[in-house]
Amino acid sequence: MMLRDPEYLDLSRSFPPSPPSPPPNSPTRIEDILGENPRPDLLLLSLTVRDCRLSFTVGNYVVGMYSSLKQLWLSHVLVSNEETISNLASSCPLIELLEFECCTFGMETLTLSIFHKLKKASVEGFQYGRICQVDIRESVNLESFTCTTYLELLLSSDGGSNIRDLYLLDSPIVYGDLTADFPLVEKAKLVTEEVDADWFKAANYHLRKLEIEFDPREIYVDCPNLRYFKYCGFSCKKVFIDCPNLRELLYDGDEVPSILKLNLPTDKCLVKLHFSLSCDLDTSWFIRFRVLMEHIAGQKIYLTLGFDSSLQNRIQISNSMNLEQQFALRNRTMFTSK
Repeated sequence: MMLRDPEYLDLSRSFPPSPPSPPPNSPTRIEDILGENPRPDLLLLSLTVRDCRLSFTVGNYVVGMYSSLKQLWLSHVLVSNEETISNLASSCPLIELLEFECCTFGMETLTLSIFHKLKKASVEGFQYGRICQVDIRESVNLESFTCTTYLELLLSSDGGSNIRDLYLLDSPIVYGDLTADFPLVEKAKLVTEEVDADWFKAANYHLRKLEIEFDPREIYVDCPNLRYFKYCGFSCKKVFIDCPNLRELLYDGDEVPSILKLNLPTDKCLVKLHFSLSCDLDTSWFIRFRVLMEHIAGQKIYLTLGFDSSLQNRIQISNSMNLEQQFALRNRTMFTSK
């Protein structure tokens, strides 16, 4: 007899910690791990599976027994082919949370839109096998998406229309207009290491937290409800930030931008700027720095300069101290060097 109200039950096959290598060619099948539902009087809603293989018969196997699943975590699992994922989706039509961690795939594209009720999805850790793309073009109910592996993201206006929480690592989709791709996003973290971008723009009304760690030449952030913004990069040339409700701004760049325009509530917003000085310091750096100091004059801003070790012998401590005093008196800016 089924319980009137479904209860959560985690059914997990635990193994010793797996080494950072692909799963074996013939891992244990999920059928061999699960056996029969140990509690037929319960509706199973949450399941974690580790170190096994999803075969093309998995759909037929779990029909009825696991059709109530809403949360599924797959770790170090071998996914044989597209038919395997399709069977899993049709056999578990209620899945709302789906996570792949360090899995091996026998196909090139992981299509998530076949899970029609999917609200939260993540693909994390290095993925093995033939996979090179994740497709969310028709995942209209998706609200949270994380992809921290080097895969191409296939996206459409429908696929990103309801995403509120976004974390992408090395995805070309981040270069451009965040507003157009994810109009309802509230929290976003975008990281890349390899590809340069001409510009990045965010003008999202709902966005409250934004972190970007890559190197566009120009940044435009115009978000009326943004509360937290962090930038970490190297050689951004122009920065325009218009966020009247911002409460914290952290900017960490190797170079001083030629243009830095801030429209912030400085009496309520914590602003920290950090720039690095390297051995190729030249006159243009001091010109940009002077323009910056003139722009932030009268504002309470924490400014730090990081010196390259090769510059230590070239900088006179006394001159540095005098410079700090002049800036503090003239601009009322909190200045430190490290």
